[in-house]
Amino acid sequence: MSERATQAGEAENGRQPLSRAFLGEQGYDAASVDAYYAMLARFRGRYHPTAQQAPDPRELYIEAPDGSSIFVQEFIPEHPKAVVIGQPGNNCQSDLYYPLADHLFPASIGLVAVDNRGHGRSGPGRGRFDKPSLMFPVYDALVERFAAAGVPVHVLGESLGTTMFASYIANGSPASKRVASAIFLVPPYKLRRQRLFTWIKWFAKLLLWVTRAFTLDRAVFAFNPDLRPTYFPEYHEIDLGDIIRAPKSSAIHLLAVLGQLERFHANAKAITIPLLVLAGTGDKDLDPAGAEQLARETASSNPVLHVYENADHSLMFDVHSQGSYAEIALWVGGGWRERHP
Repeated sequence: MSERATQAGEAENGRQPLSRAFLGEQGYDAASVDAYYAMLARFRGRYHPTAQQAPDPRELYIEAPDGSSIFVQEFIPEHPKAVVIGQPGNNCQSDLYYPLADHLFPASIGLVAVDNRGHGRSGPGRGRFDKPSLMFPVYDALVERFAAAGVPVHVLGESLGTTMFASYIANGSPASKRVASAIFLVPPYKLRRQRLFTWIKWFAKLLLWVTRAFTLDRAVFAFNPDLRPTYFPEYHEIDLGDIIRAPKSSAIHLLAVLGQLERFHANAKAITIPLLVLAGTGDKDLDPAGAEQLARETASSNPVLHVYENADHSLMFDVHSQGSYAEIALWVGGGWRERHP
């Protein structure tokens, strides 16, 4: 697969780094771009002081089979003991994984953060999450590159990202079979309103198909910031001012999300590699009993569950789940090999 890359914070042959260039292409002026990166710096500093942060990532685009450019950020130590490939959730983007990269880097654990299709800086268009399986060759390319160097590769999905990696592992490609373990943060195995969702999903699909016909796949559904009270204020600030995230979603985007949720149970049950599941009792969207059910029903050789008391949906940015970074580091550092009762 073809790649084009730069190092963040550096110009390449007089060009802007890919991350900033994207914002210029979207019509944002220099002041808006600078304001966004200042917010990102404050968000990052909430977890680690500047002196303890990872170096700026290598930025690259990987071409998907349909020609869409998928944006990737790589925080890789010189001699990594392991690499984590992270896939953020719905309407999230890879800049939010900077604090996790800062936590893993001193332990010689690399992080590769990927913008999903239609998310962040990835194509085929802003707010157009379609054909999720076209991400599989992108994951393949990343897994193969590090596994070929003898580096254990782990996949970390958050919310919608868990459904992406469950379907990727279930697809059974040669590269997917080289993944050492999976980490699922807030997997959508059971919704708080699961019964209501089951009743209305077919009507919702019909409505979305009609909307798609009328809008011709334009992004029309506005995104509202998620200002949950237990999230850090620095997260609220960047959530309100995020100009990377698509401001609107399309009908095909929401249809693809529904499809991922419908396939998740079957795909998750097929996972045989070690699996770490993290959830919170305060999640207003997901029932934590679903995480427990997933840990029981998966075919994983080593399923481990940790539920954070009172933590809401995003475990990495919630005041009640600040042990999550350390738990991920311990798991990737060798815990995935240990048998758990």
